[in-house]
Amino acid sequence: RSKSVGNESAQPCRSRSGAQTIVHQRKKNMPNTRTVALVVLLGIISIVTSENTPLRTCFRNSAFRVMEQPVSSLRLQWDSWTTSQITTAVAGIILSEKMGYNVSLHAGVSSGGVYKALFDGEVDLAFEVWPSGNPVPFKKYAREFVAVVAGEAEEESAVRAYKYTNLFGRSGIFEIAQSTNAPMLQDSLSSPSGQHHFMQENVENPEYGEWSNSSLCSSGNCTVQILHITPTGYDEGQVEELVKQLGIPAKVAYLGQTAHTDAIWSAVTKGTGALVYSYEPNTNQHGIPIDSLARAKIPPRLDFKPQQLVKLAWPGLKDNYGGDALTFIADFDLTKSDYADLAKLYDNFQDAQDAACVWIKENPDKWTHLVKFPERKRAGFVCFPSGVLHGHCDAVYAQAWALFALQLVLSVAFTAWSFVARHAPKYPDNIRAKLDQAISRASVGSASMEKLPQKKRGNKMFEWFMSMAHEHRMGVEFVDEVHDVPCIFKHIRTYENFILPNVDASLGLPPAGGNDRWASTLARSALYPYLFFSSGDGLKSVLLTGVAFGFFTGALSTLFYLIVRWQTFQLDVVAFQGGHPTRMEGTFMQIIEKCSGQISGLINAFLLLPSFLLLGYLGYAVSRWRGFQDLSFWILGSLNSTALVVGSSTNDGAHSHASKRLTYRVYRYLTVTHILCHKVLGMNRWLTALTFDDLVRLGLLTDYEALVLENDADRAHEIVNSWVAMEMFDGSRKDGLLHRRLTCDMATKIRSNIGAFHGHFSLGQPNLWSGLMRLVCDLLVALLVFGNPFSGFLFANGPMQWTVVVYTWLTVMPYLSASTIVKCLSNPYTSSHDMFNATAVIAWGERTQFQNLRCAFNSVQNHRSVQEHADGHAIEISSTLRTKVSQDSTEVARQQVLIRVDRIV
Repeated sequence: RSKSVGNESAQPCRSRSGAQTIVHQRKKNMPNTRTVALVVLLGIISIVTSENTPLRTCFRNSAFRVMEQPVSSLRLQWDSWTTSQITTAVAGIILSEKMGYNVSLHAGVSSGGVYKALFDGEVDLAFEVWPSGNPVPFKKYAREFVAVVAGEAEEESAVRAYKYTNLFGRSGIFEIAQSTNAPMLQDSLSSPSGQHHFMQENVENPEYGEWSNSSLCSSGNCTVQILHITPTGYDEGQVEELVKQLGIPAKVAYLGQTAHTDAIWSAVTKGTGALVYSYEPNTNQHGIPIDSLARAKIPPRLDFKPQQLVKLAWPGLKDNYGGDALTFIADFDLTKSDYADLAKLYDNFQDAQDAACVWIKENPDKWTHLVKFPERKRAGFVCFPSGVLHGHCDAVYAQAWALFALQLVLSVAFTAWSFVARHAPKYPDNIRAKLDQAISRASVGSASMEKLPQKKRGNKMFEWFMSMAHEHRMGVEFVDEVHDVPCIFKHIRTYENFILPNVDASLGLPPAGGNDRWASTLARSALYPYLFFSSGDGLKSVLLTGVAFGFFTGALSTLFYLIVRWQTFQLDVVAFQGGHPTRMEGTFMQIIEKCSGQISGLINAFLLLPSFLLLGYLGYAVSRWRGFQDLSFWILGSLNSTALVVGSSTNDGAHSHASKRLTYRVYRYLTVTHILCHKVLGMNRWLTALTFDDLVRLGLLTDYEALVLENDADRAHEIVNSWVAMEMFDGSRKDGLLHRRLTCDMATKIRSNIGAFHGHFSLGQPNLWSGLMRLVCDLLVALLVFGNPFSGFLFANGPMQWTVVVYTWLTVMPYLSASTIVKCLSNPYTSSHDMFNATAVIAWGERTQFQNLRCAFNSVQNHRSVQEHADGHAIEISSTLRTKVSQDSTEVARQQVLIRVDRIV
């Protein structure tokens, strides 16, 4: 066994095979069976107790420790001689504390058995091997490793042997107190005086026995001992073979390491002659350098030759994450002077690991270049399928990959959600059937405003939120009203109803039109729901798209984090252990930092043109949207004004049936004109489904008039408006039905307003403006999506780059929203938001025109005429009003109207 670490006593190092060989060679020469039993017992103990020697910590207070390597345990050969132990301790400390390996010192394997152990993978590295000491196993298992050229096959199974650059070792027989009888060893031992000179340090009963198998010893002539260490581990059998070849009368005594060192010190101190086996380089023997001893004069052809020391490595390390260790042992190099410094330290500490630790701390320039991690360059970017969590493939790396995948999934999910949100809520599409049903059920008089059934628009939380946002609920109800059957199709127009006075209880007024649009206040409770729940062509899809872009840039930033961390692990162990990115030349982090400023400058420089074009287009779109509303009310105003002028210009309208029929025709023509001017543009699905036959059924056209209009349906509103003009001119010229001072150009104002309204739809920005705006806005959004991961990436934020996600959403959303608003406002009659209810405007216009054209039937003068010519009618009027009042729901209103009726009577 090896000499124990520290100041423990030395123990023997031998294998079972070694013990059996010695016993076989010494059968005839052992003094008694007790020694045989001792040798066999020591061999068995060496096998049973071949355990790993612990490697103590050297840098106890070091702030830097590299992460563990994936190899479960790196086993280093722990030989029995001191120089190997010191060398192995130096390498073990560096491998353990500077390269992250879990190092164990594997004792119990002889110098001859280490080749087989390395070949079988029982030992991984050996740092001091004397190939000439065991030439047979060296040739059998080891090959000098030479890096192969790309494409050539490499011998995988052979143990890798790496030569030290300038470190040679030589063992042999040394003389203490050289004999003066003869220079050559065999000549000196041929005389009794020479034998007597070298037998002064003979040891009786050496610990491991002695070898005396030479032919000269058969007659008891071998009185000289060559003081050896152990029968195995040190040039096994070669000293014995040298004795045979020299033919000298000598035995080989195996003293053990401690006794061997004591014998050298004793002989040198006393100046007594002795022949000892030793080797160079070696540590001092109780302060005595081996190189101070004289080598025995032996013929060169027989003497031990200098040999270049080598290091051995298990070839399987290459395929078991041991590339760093292979590179280390290949580059690990010590010189003779390094050995001398280590030997002096060992003299002081008498401990291999302590000496190695001090030398490492005092000579950092001799080993820091060895701390390299080429294995990390083999580390895969995606490393988890291998099932090995080590190095950069730790929990943080796994979390980053999970976040990358999650953000990509969220990006796709929000993109899909945005596409779903672009579809407006589906309303009943059987328009024709519902329209037929409404017309068939229509009656004379005001139609009830039927509401669509309330729809469940979300979960309980959404319903609660809607209950809090009262104004937004009003907007939702307005949208439902727009998609309900318009009230103008639930009212039948008749001449008999038209000529009834307002005080007639049987008079049926045209229905009220509802709201023409929903105008919200600035209350957040109304506006925010309108934004976040505005599906169709509203901003909900835009907000979702912005979130999708945010998560996409977040995924890119997480990918950047993975790449930077991977490269840092490969190239900069100090930065990786400190949690910092490597900024070496050509690394991805350096590219990010260089591109960050350039991309930010590019975005800032490019920002002006898209913003200018988009803001200009947005201002134009809002102005155009307002123009639709203005022109719609201009048409309404011109129609109402025409009705007012015609109704107030009738001559004897209260009694002339011709005047009443004229005003009734104008009433129908004005209502039809209003309906057709919106119908021809396809702005309302109910108006689009309307036919001329439906207008006949509603009492707005006669069969002949419908037939005339069907010949030119696209210009039907022009034809009907010309009928209005003809009625006005004819009534004022021929029959005297209308006042001669009637302003007859009202129809032209109607025509001009309708023309301006229709022309407003074709009014737009130049196509070049629109195309350039779309191009530069798309480019800007692309720059923000793909540039923000560069400009906003911070490695310190970790794998989840929330700042990039939020910043991208905030910067992209305004441009996406502005583009969507421009599209939404382009036609307020067909969009899902900020829409105009054309049928409501038509309904209110019809009701106003109904009253204006009938003003001659309901004037105060007409009431006085009735009192003067038909007093009896007052009683009938009173009875009618009393009947109507009786239907009132409140007592106060009933009493007030009855008092008013009594005054009339």
